[in-house]
Amino acid sequence: MRMNKTSYSRWYVSLIIGIVMIALGLVLILKPLGVANVIVKMIGIVLILNGVSDLYVIFGISSAAKEAKRAFNTVDAEATVVNDSSDRKDKSTGSSTK
Repeated sequence: MRMNKTSYSRWYVSLIIGIVMIALGLVLILKPLGVANVIVKMIGIVLILNGVSDLYVIFGISSAAKEAKRAFNTVDAEATVVNDSSDRKDKSTGSSTK
């Protein structure tokens, strides 16, 4: 309770975390197999969610790559033909090249 007097405004957060840790420690001591069962199930759920997330990302990247390939295969350009070869002169003879 000294944290309350030392102007630590969120001292109650440390108190709550301490109480929760004591409770979890007691549950772990009293029912170790039950806790292990819950932890294994939580790990399984996290792995399933991770796999679903990976598949979502893979499909998203795949469709973005296909769209980018289509966009880069389509060329939209304007061209202007410049015919200036008849106006050039041969440097060595001084005559025009046609």
